[in-house]
Amino acid sequence: MENKILVILGMHRSGTSLITQWLYKCGLNIGDDLLGADIGNKEGHFEDTDFVNIHEEILITSKIPAEYMKALSANDIDENAFKKLAANIQYKNSLYDQWGWKDPRTCLFLEQYRQLLPGAKYVVILRDWNAVVYSLLSRKSKLLEIAKLKNRSSLYKLTWNLLRKEKQRIALFKQSAEAYLKIWINYNEALLHHINLIPAAEYIVVNYKMMITESSFVLDYLKNNWLFDLQAKNYTDVYKENLMSNKSDISIYITDRSLVKKADDLYDELMKFTYSANDTKT
Repeated sequence: MENKILVILGMHRSGTSLITQWLYKCGLNIGDDLLGADIGNKEGHFEDTDFVNIHEEILITSKIPAEYMKALSANDIDENAFKKLAANIQYKNSLYDQWGWKDPRTCLFLEQYRQLLPGAKYVVILRDWNAVVYSLLSRKSKLLEIAKLKNRSSLYKLTWNLLRKEKQRIALFKQSAEAYLKIWINYNEALLHHINLIPAAEYIVVNYKMMITESSFVLDYLKNNWLFDLQAKNYTDVYKENLMSNKSDISIYITDRSLVKKADDLYDELMKFTYSANDTKT
């Protein structure tokens, strides 16, 4: 029997952890050693460390700049790295008839996975660039704040909150918003390229915001069209609105306005592929 493999794709901070957590509760095996919770994901990342470690190792070896990550072509990784990806796939297939994984860095290895996983199914998760960049900046701001306040007196913490916190936040947004927007563009360009190269029946694109109302239709698609053995669980059981980042206008911190237009156009193009309950895609 051929293995059924589901790959959950999406840029960092796009709701991939949330949707993967839900699929895990529905019965999808997503790995035995999952990346735990931290300040960025209080419920956990739901990422298989086997994939995370291999991806990070290859990116470090390939010297891909962390702030401008782009998809890796066939010439960007050596034969040994490709063999590691292949061996990991073979190992998972030997353990499970039905399985999947989520790691946002997978978006950078899609050329390789198209070769290694012909016929795999993909859930592509889309979130607008403004919300993603704001979430990334907010997480980094919080991490900087924790480091700054470590072992500080109560008086210092008080003056920090009153006088310095917002100043540092704005400085960070001005410094890093454009770099994070470039990452969003790189990841989502890779996703658009990917879905244009594989059969329409092998992927669905979902806007994470619509999952509140249409999660049951997505699950039905996975079960009825792709024949995954899953049990229905309420998406609202894992969705916690208080853990989602508030949205703020990040465009005011982007000096290169062509990047904003490029991101808007890319988002609009990907939205054309989004799945809804009214679709009859086969």
